[in-house]
Amino acid sequence: MIDMADKSKYYQMVAEAIIAHADPIYDAIDRYLTKADEDLEDELKEEGYAEPKDTVSEINSLEEEIADILHSQTTALVTALKAADGDWDAAQENVSDMIDEDDIAEQVTEAANAMYELNIPKLATVYMQESDGELVVDTLRQRTSEWFASWSEQLGNLMKVNTHKQITDLIQETIANGDDIATLTRKIMDGGWRTEYYQAKRVAVTEVLRAHSVAKEEAIQQSPVVDMKEWRHTGVHKIKPRPNHVAMDGQMVPKDQPFEMQGKDGGTYYPMFPRDPNLPAGESINCHCIHRGIVNQETLGLSIDERKKMQQAFIDNDDGSWEKEQSEKEKAKAGIVPYEATQSRSVSQANTKAADKWAKTHLGVKKTNYTKQDIKAVNRVNRAMQRLYKEYPQLNGFIDEIRFVDNLGTDAARAAISKKGSEIKTVLKISSSHFADQKVINNLIKSQVEEGNWTPKSGAYGILKHEMVHMVTYKKTISMYDNLDDTWKAIDGDVFCKSIMEDAMNACNLKVDRSIIKQKLGIYAAKRPDEFVAEAVSSTKNTKLEKTVKKLFKERTSE
Repeated sequence: MIDMADKSKYYQMVAEAIIAHADPIYDAIDRYLTKADEDLEDELKEEGYAEPKDTVSEINSLEEEIADILHSQTTALVTALKAADGDWDAAQENVSDMIDEDDIAEQVTEAANAMYELNIPKLATVYMQESDGELVVDTLRQRTSEWFASWSEQLGNLMKVNTHKQITDLIQETIANGDDIATLTRKIMDGGWRTEYYQAKRVAVTEVLRAHSVAKEEAIQQSPVVDMKEWRHTGVHKIKPRPNHVAMDGQMVPKDQPFEMQGKDGGTYYPMFPRDPNLPAGESINCHCIHRGIVNQETLGLSIDERKKMQQAFIDNDDGSWEKEQSEKEKAKAGIVPYEATQSRSVSQANTKAADKWAKTHLGVKKTNYTKQDIKAVNRVNRAMQRLYKEYPQLNGFIDEIRFVDNLGTDAARAAISKKGSEIKTVLKISSSHFADQKVINNLIKSQVEEGNWTPKSGAYGILKHEMVHMVTYKKTISMYDNLDDTWKAIDGDVFCKSIMEDAMNACNLKVDRSIIKQKLGIYAAKRPDEFVAEAVSSTKNTKLEKTVKKLFKERTSE
């Protein structure tokens, strides 16, 4: 375990490193945060953002999701502190464990990526039609899809580092002030340590407006009638303008080339668009500039079929160039970049056919019905499964089929195993209605936890983790027996999970009793030993009992 003081220094160091490379416009949006929805809508419209009403709605939606994630982290922190019974050494150990197991990075990554997947294609079409009213953007370039998948991951890591630093700084400050754990716990529960909705709105405004910038650039690049782009400075009447940004007003460059900016620090920068993440902080913060495509009237006079062919030819050529660039980069980095790091940026696919291929290649499944599903739901499943296969590599090739179904009742997913003759088949069933929308998943988890049915879980990943515990159990049980009949009896009788349940309860000085299990893990866990284990392992709460189950499950499935 890392000492809390050392951990605080570590997070400060990592935060500085990440922030140095990330677009730091989190400090640039304060003027938006105090505005009511109608005022914000008017200001966005005035500044040239498309679909201002929908944009405000997306900001509110992402804000709520990020706030829920932060609130879950706060709840886990309070649980860790309360479990220490006033002992600071125990509290620091509990909080250190909580930080180590916190998955805020993954949750934020999923939320941001889902927002980008939904909004960038839609906004790109809106911006495309500013220059050509007959064309749409129905396919994003690979580099754009890869960019927002990669940036979503960076954003998740940034949130993880920043929030963990908040926690470690808070602990150190409390100890230095001589306050006790009860005082600290009250402060946290009263909301006196951080304003979660303010933080959430900062992230939401930033990322939704970033989606606009990326969508507009995508539209400019894909549009056959645009061959130049222009930098426009706005907001002179509202803010103190940067002289170097004012000087850029009207600068035009070929659309595939960057603008040239003389930085206030004396350096020269080459952004593709305003608020390009490659710009330094001083050139991004409070930047109100926009850019627009310049229409070539001669090309606009071509037939719609000719323009569509030109658009598709550009996408194909750019994708070919992108693949070549990535191939060269991978060759240059051979032996340096971990396999999983390169894969994490390419899970999200542009269409269901590509997602099906990804699942078969990287998860080892033999069959899916992805091609009939919504791409957002399919990508959501693949992202969660990629994380889970890193945790449980023994599952690669074990699941025969991933199947979306219309009705699983209240279940969002279900692990199924069946026997026919001498063959065993495993299927992961996914509820189409639940996985189509991240909000539906979050609301399901919230309601099930409030009703005492489930342990708390981390979105789609948490729901599928519950099911993967079942799959790992099946795989382990199969390896324990020589013949199929004995294997099936053991699976049917929950032999493997029953031993974990009994040993975990005994280790925590608890009687193996359904009423106690309901109290500790919820109604669902009291149904059967396999549900007991799955609920404990997939929980984000990390009580003593849950930590014990997780430890036993990891040890015994690794043997």
